[in-house]
Amino acid sequence: MTWRARLTLIVIREKDPNAKKGFSKIKTIFYIETDNTEEEIRDFIDFVNNTCPVHDIIVNAPEFETEIVTK
Repeated sequence: MTWRARLTLIVIREKDPNAKKGFSKIKTIFYIETDNTEEEIRDFIDFVNNTCPVHDIIVNAPEFETEIVTK
């Protein structure tokens, strides 16, 4: 499995301060060599996506909270 992502570079942001921060696209590529059927492969990929914490946190962005602790 390969993950590819596009990230807005700091250089672009310096030229355009309104440029989007962070990833604009994340693509997962599965390289599979198997005798399984197309349906079995699709079911497996669905299982991976449905149980992957990274996939879940991207699709279902959590609430962000900032806490500052000083001494």
